[in-house]
Formats: sequence, C-alpha cells, structure tokens
Amino acid sequence: NVEDSKQFFKRKIDFLTKQIEKIQPALQEKHGMKQAVIEVMNVKIQQLQQNQQSAPMIGPAKA
Repeated sequence: NVEDSKQFFKRKIDFLTKQIEKIQPALQEKHGMKQAVIEVMNVKIQQLQQNQQSAPMIGPAKA
C-alpha cells in the first residue's frame, strides 16, 4: 500500500544519505589530489614550453 511505499523510500533515502556521507571525505581528498596533479602538470608544461622557446633548434629544421 501507499504507507509501505513511503516507508520503503524513506529507508532508501536514509541509506543513500549515509552512503553519500561515507564517500564524501574520500571524494574530497581525491579532488584535492587531482587539483595538485593538474597544478604540477601545468608547471611542467610551462617549463617545457620555456625550454623549447629558449633553446636553439638542434639539427636541420624539418618542413
């Protein structure tokens, strides 16, 4: 009946809420690590681009 359905979905919502609360810290940590990796990659890309611009071409240039 309708009351049983309401109770079922209330339990389902409670379960999902608890699961979200469990994984949220791990998700935040992974997001932080991803941001750190992106930052390091951007620094390395900038360094590589600067090295390529400042270093003269070695060997014949290919067209």
